[in-house]
Amino acid sequence: MKKLLFLAIAAAMLAACGEAPVKGKHEVKQLNLTQDGQEMCSKQNDFSIRMLQQISLGKDESVFVSPLSASIVCAMIANGAKGETQEEILTAIGTQDYSMSELNAHYLNLLECLPYQDQTTTLKIADAVYIDEGYPVEPSFTDVVKNHYLAEVTNLDLSNPASADMINAWCKKQTNGLIKKICDETYFGEDLHLVLLNALYFKGEWEEQFKKSNTYEQAFHAESGDTMQEMMHGEIEAGATPSGRYNEETYAYEEYDERLLRLFYKDNGYCMDIILPKKGTDFKEWFCELTMEKIDKLAKQAGIQSINVTLPKFKMERQYRLNGTMQAMGMQLAFDSQLADFSGMSTATKLYLDLLQQNTYIEVDEEGTRAAAVTSGWMKPTDSGDFIDPFVADHPFVFLIRDVKNGIILFAGTYIK
Repeated sequence: MKKLLFLAIAAAMLAACGEAPVKGKHEVKQLNLTQDGQEMCSKQNDFSIRMLQQISLGKDESVFVSPLSASIVCAMIANGAKGETQEEILTAIGTQDYSMSELNAHYLNLLECLPYQDQTTTLKIADAVYIDEGYPVEPSFTDVVKNHYLAEVTNLDLSNPASADMINAWCKKQTNGLIKKICDETYFGEDLHLVLLNALYFKGEWEEQFKKSNTYEQAFHAESGDTMQEMMHGEIEAGATPSGRYNEETYAYEEYDERLLRLFYKDNGYCMDIILPKKGTDFKEWFCELTMEKIDKLAKQAGIQSINVTLPKFKMERQYRLNGTMQAMGMQLAFDSQLADFSGMSTATKLYLDLLQQNTYIEVDEEGTRAAAVTSGWMKPTDSGDFIDPFVADHPFVFLIRDVKNGIILFAGTYIK
């Protein structure tokens, strides 16, 4: 059955794919994108690959993130930002060429339609904003997050460590128990004023499942050495690009640098793209040069065919502090306690983004995929008065011993090693 389906937001969905049989069916809502909407998705796909690359830097482990979840929280935060702070946030997520009203309308369209691209796959997207009891927030900000991001806005005593239970309970509920905890009592105190949350949950069957009897251990060739892993095997109808071509001039087979496999979920509303470099490639070097443009080009070349597929059966659970990631991508002022401008969120105190965090979960097996992500933004007030940097005496210095009343130097010295 020929069913080539290419979603404009493939990369965002790659970070939020799903599993297991879904009982019952729901309404399908067509996701209609204007030309601006298509361009916005394309730019945010670029953000998705850049974010994945940035988080992967220096890590010798598998990485799993949801750029879509991160961009939604950043967009909500941007609605409370002003001036250069707002500009940096929009540039980081690839939407700097659009007004806030255009961006908000785009996300409302995604929130209302994206979860319903087929009848059987479950995709949930939920937003919430918790505001410290008694803390005044601009009505224009709460109106936007309620009306365009469909966020639950709740007053909560954020100085009370027990508030962790309520926020964790929300995350557990919205991710169907996959992400049970994103914070503990240490996150809460007198200096916490707002918490912004987005949760993604995805569950769907493969269109063609792998037989469990065809899952067995075999070598996985990691750059650090071979490891034995459970690998699924099956003849699957999928989108696939060729592995290479025969060169008639050299009479030799030439293997392509990479190829793409597109596995469909039931009813074909969602898919998982797997981009595989040829064997012997330096993965880190190859991955650093991977672009969304290259992935899209491969996807267009992926003809539907019956193909033997070998795929690891795996499960991952991760937590990432995104402060450094987003700062490296140009979103710096938001995290600066002195320079951030969130006057669109509140004018009661000067706020900054203290922590941007993402918790993720993915499980891929013979039936399909379950995945979830929660991105959280933790807003705190700027300290009043002078800002004192940490004093780090990690290089040569001079020291004096003096009397206090007159300042007479009794001893003096230098410390150089």
